[in-house]
Amino acid sequence: MNLLPEDTLPPPDFARLKSLHLIVWFEYASTLAIFDRVGMLDRELAIYRRLRPHLRALTLITWSRGEDAAYAERLGDIGLVHNKHEWTWPAWMAILLATFGLRFPGPRLVKTNQMSGARHILRVAKFWRTKLVARCGYPWSLFATRERGPHDPVTREAIDTERSVFRGATHVVGSTAEIAQLAIERDGVPQGQVSVVPNYVDTDLLSPGPCAPRAKKRIGFLGRFENQKNPLALIEAVAGLDVELVMIGEGSLRHEMAALGSRLGIDLKLPGNIPHRDLPTFFRGLDLFVLPSLFEGHPKSLLEAMSCGLAVIGTDAPGIREVLRDGDTGLLTATDAPSIRAAIGRVLADGDLSARLGRNARDEILRTVSLDRTIERELRVLSFAARPQ
Repeated sequence: MNLLPEDTLPPPDFARLKSLHLIVWFEYASTLAIFDRVGMLDRELAIYRRLRPHLRALTLITWSRGEDAAYAERLGDIGLVHNKHEWTWPAWMAILLATFGLRFPGPRLVKTNQMSGARHILRVAKFWRTKLVARCGYPWSLFATRERGPHDPVTREAIDTERSVFRGATHVVGSTAEIAQLAIERDGVPQGQVSVVPNYVDTDLLSPGPCAPRAKKRIGFLGRFENQKNPLALIEAVAGLDVELVMIGEGSLRHEMAALGSRLGIDLKLPGNIPHRDLPTFFRGLDLFVLPSLFEGHPKSLLEAMSCGLAVIGTDAPGIREVLRDGDTGLLTATDAPSIRAAIGRVLADGDLSARLGRNARDEILRTVSLDRTIERELRVLSFAARPQ
């Protein structure tokens, strides 16, 4: 399935865009402060800063109860609406519903950034007769099904939310073909109302660069310390290897990971989250990046490592196998520790293979998911969704 906007949508109408106020509504409970704490705020804002000059106005709505006020100046000419008076959640929803059209007069378009909480966004859009772009960055319903089973209440909520929002939206945008396929085949959205806009990478920031020589090879991981990411298997995989393993992130498995690394005698570093601006230094200091996940959506950390020209290993799992071409832009392996260990040994033992994988990975990112390419796709989607009907 190939539903990239440049293949299916007309070029953007820049005059139409210049009259448009885009309101991006964050997913439930998501705030700028949360993105900042986990080091992702600059990455999250990069696309909005690049879109802003093409629009009459751009406003972010977050679920903050006051803490996002500190970021208003940092946003520049991007507007911010948040629950600064710390109303209860029902009251805040009622206020937004009652005042939305008054806050944002003139031509406007609402866009979700994920699906959690999106039914409330759809309700506001319908009440004020405002077109909605339903952006789904990861397949919430599929993740819930894999983690909880098909009959769990969370899974049912995810499926019901995606179905109602996809069907009620003017246009649906998924970060992967898998999401687009769900909207079309499961939820009955016409193919002409669905596009794929992959996650982007700032290829100027995240680029190959020099690194200081090291006494031993360094392997890296970046992600949440949760079962989905399979971090314990990576720790087991490097047991007995003369390597340093640096795992960036936080999560419920942190203490178990530290204990396992200590028990196996691994040179394991767990520095926590780091700011997005520090990612180039992290990636350039690695010899190899490994993403051992059981499943993914469109994995940003893998794309970022590839953008830095690193040799990468990923598991042959949903969301990763769609990104990597085995033996060309990276290596694919099974999710168990012995298989991951074998792939690591293959790359570390073959400098020519490592260099070739890194070069090909960088070229692939430049060709497919650079920020420039994503801006082109976003403008096509927004212009198409905002067209007179």
